[in-house]
Amino acid sequence: MPDTTLVHPLDVGALASCVRRDGSTCTIEVIERKKGRDASGDGGSDAWSYYVHFQDTARRLDDWVKASQLSPHVAPPPP
Repeated sequence: MPDTTLVHPLDVGALASCVRRDGSTCTIEVIERKKGRDASGDGGSDAWSYYVHFQDTARRLDDWVKASQLSPHVAPPPP
């Protein structure tokens, strides 16, 4: 059974699945990361933000996402 959690901070270059603002899910690549404060102020895993590239999209659509939007990348099964 695949691991269903991510250990933060993710490394630059890591792949993950992301729930986008429109509710769709896609594969992302981490380009940059920064640590801020999460809602509770304790610096937990949701304190991390990631600048990501959404695969199969133009680089101009790269964006910052919260750690809570990410889940482990699951490669599609081979044909």
